Amino acid sequence: MAHPPTNASRETSILWLLFSFDGRIGREPFFLGFVLITLVEVVLMSPMRGEIQELIAQPNLPFLVVIGIALWTEFALAVKRLHDRGYSALFSLILFIPFVNFIFFFLVLALVPGDAGPNRYGPSANSRPR
Repeated sequence: MAHPPTNASRETSILWLLFSFDGRIGREPFFLGFVLITLVEVVLMSPMRGEIQELIAQPNLPFLVVIGIALWTEFALAVKRLHDRGYSALFSLILFIPFVNFIFFFLVLALVPGDAGPNRYGPSANSRPR
């Protein structure tokens, strides 16, 4: 008989990591989640690679679905990482600013450690607020 999921397994589920905007994550889950979604996006987009310029000009439904899911998951990861640093989700809008987004991504999200202990977004990294 299968056991119901514990709080710990729910807190660290892949669905929560990639699709939820609540809680906090550390640098490692952020980076690994970002690499995972990038690899999935590359695999799903590879059949369309010769048509990317055309798809950007005239997108079709599969292209929009892949891009939409990728953007959602990237923002979910960024928001939880910002929460780990004690920042609001509004700071994720910086990801829309060219060049600044690259610096912001690496310095603030990927390299700088989060807050030690609890903050207003949750008890510690890799957890949801209770």
